[in-house]
Amino acid sequence: MQIGNPLGDVPETLHAVVIASAVLVPVVVLLTSFGGWLIAARALAPIESINSTLRAIEATELSKRVEVRPTDRELQGLVRTINGLLGRLERAFHDLRNFTTDASHQLQTPLSVMKSTIEFARRRQVETEIPPLLDDLEEEVTDMSGVVADLQTLSLADAELQPAHLADVDFSTLCFDAAEIISALGEARSIVVQADVSPDVRVTGDPHKLKHVLLNLGDNAVKYTSSGGRVLFRLRREGGHAVLHVTDTGMGVAANELPRIFDRFYRAPSANGGVRGAGLGLAIAKRIIEVHHGSIAVSSTPGSGTTFSVRLPLT
Repeated sequence: MQIGNPLGDVPETLHAVVIASAVLVPVVVLLTSFGGWLIAARALAPIESINSTLRAIEATELSKRVEVRPTDRELQGLVRTINGLLGRLERAFHDLRNFTTDASHQLQTPLSVMKSTIEFARRRQVETEIPPLLDDLEEEVTDMSGVVADLQTLSLADAELQPAHLADVDFSTLCFDAAEIISALGEARSIVVQADVSPDVRVTGDPHKLKHVLLNLGDNAVKYTSSGGRVLFRLRREGGHAVLHVTDTGMGVAANELPRIFDRFYRAPSANGGVRGAGLGLAIAKRIIEVHHGSIAVSSTPGSGTTFSVRLPLT
């Protein structure tokens, strides 16, 4: 005995399914594609907005910032990073423009003096007037050389420490020597320079670069301290570090200027009066300390003085 179902309606059913599929599948595919396009367009719209903003930003117009909607939470972290980078670039370009202006002025002035002095000497040719003219030339050449030397030192400070230059440095002796040199500068202005240094504090590093830092901090302290003031070099061991404080009783630095005091080419407006410079000294000092795996910080009270603190790992 055999049991079966009639097959008469099967071909018609299959034909109906085929026709329905031929109509519905393209519609479904089209709707799915359109929906996917809408979703992708909505998802990529913030990316395109970021891209358009970044394309519109030029070196002369770095104040623009990328914006996203509060609902685009996934992109907010990226946008904060991009805006932070743009902020740093804006400050760097601003500082570079200021430095270019200052450097060109500082170089142009001594060149003009040198040129006029030479022309005067050629016209007069009087022997008794030559020494003062030579003194003027020497002073201007010294100023111009100082700017060039700062630029060269900055480029060298950016380089990592070379093993051949590393040594076991007697930081105590280095501080004493620097204080003695700075004391000679202070005597001309009746500024007392003192050294309160713990003995045999040793660090590993480049002694020439470290001495450059000490002389720079001491020179700054004397420059910005009035006659009759005091500068103190104080070195101690604290934990596994050598800690140096260079303190002066000078004019101090305003609180809003302290965050930028180590920036390249930056000169605090409150400390510019009568003191020449390109704003590179502290940037160089900071970089040298950083490549020695140390840190440098500053605290100041306007009208009372400033303290620079250097921390270096002990040997």
